[in-house]
Amino acid sequence: MLVKRIKKIKKKLGRRKSWKKKKKTFLIISGIIGIISLVIVVFLIKNTSSLENNKGSKPKKTPSIPPRQEEQDDCPYNENMVAFSSHYRKEDLAQWREIPRDYIIKLWKKGYHWEDILQLWGWKIPEVDIPDLKAEKRIGVINGLYVVNFHPRIFDESLSEDEKKKMTEEGLIGGELKNLVVIVRKSSGEPKINIDKRVIDTIPLSRKWTTKGYMEEVVNFACSQENINPSQWEISILSSIGAERFGGKENEVGGGEMGKSTGSTIYLALLSALHQKPISKQIAATGALAMKETKRIFDAQEINLPKGTNLPIGGLRKKVFAAAEKGVNRLVLSKYNTSPNILAKKFKHSPSWRKIFDDYQTIVPSAIREKMTTYFAKNVKEMRELFLEGKLS
Repeated sequence: MLVKRIKKIKKKLGRRKSWKKKKKTFLIISGIIGIISLVIVVFLIKNTSSLENNKGSKPKKTPSIPPRQEEQDDCPYNENMVAFSSHYRKEDLAQWREIPRDYIIKLWKKGYHWEDILQLWGWKIPEVDIPDLKAEKRIGVINGLYVVNFHPRIFDESLSEDEKKKMTEEGLIGGELKNLVVIVRKSSGEPKINIDKRVIDTIPLSRKWTTKGYMEEVVNFACSQENINPSQWEISILSSIGAERFGGKENEVGGGEMGKSTGSTIYLALLSALHQKPISKQIAATGALAMKETKRIFDAQEINLPKGTNLPIGGLRKKVFAAAEKGVNRLVLSKYNTSPNILAKKFKHSPSWRKIFDDYQTIVPSAIREKMTTYFAKNVKEMRELFLEGKLS
């Protein structure tokens, strides 16, 4: 009996020791698991907090570097210059006083005239959104070709070649190359098309259309071609005078000379701004985009040219000369400004059709033509292909 009892006690003690050993092992494992779990939880909380903070914060912007003292001294634009300007009003001087000096200097360095800066500031466009005119490749900028030094009859297409020649010799008609700038920004409110305030609203001898109205049509047409809703954007069009003209004949190089021949220029600059794809500083363009179906005579046959046709323009010789003088070596022109594609047009008080548009091959000297790469586009589709294929960059 005694032996059996001893064996039973030993067996019971053995079970207790085994249980204590298992308990100890269990506690150790539980502790390790608890510590690992705590570390994981702390890591996840910290990581989630970091993600939450990053999600709510805006990307860090590079702090604005104030202009150096020598830039302050070199910039020619000041209050006295605006005050003594012969063609600006008192409210322009008041607006000029509101513009931060840093903004003025940065845009001066980008090649803008002080009148350009007034308009850009009035449109509330930040300096970072304004392209650099001095860059070799610019987004939303293209060289436009214009006829300047207005004469009351320069838009009269019934003028004979002799009359045009006489007016040119008298210095009444000249050519000019200027940067046309198109800036596209997401609309923060109502959709808006800002147009250079120096643009003359109607052309001489005709009030059937307005220049500003035509420019708005071109913008809306281009947006429809790109399947973009213009109501979601603020689009600004500036015919830049340019910093290099400061102190020159400013009245003659504003936006006033812009007419229908600026249609292709606006179209290409807008494509560049919408696609954020640059255009070379060596490119210049001129062409009148048809905003409705137009009748013309070609090869003795009447034809209907659809909306979006790149129509020929006048004053081509002067415009090409202006481009060559500024070192531009690539042009985008209407296909109908070169033989054998010259069109004829019928005038209101004349029963006959007349070829009135310049032929690039005959009016531009071969010495200039040989230095130029010229793209002749008959419509916006061909201009778009030139742009997207990178031939204008």
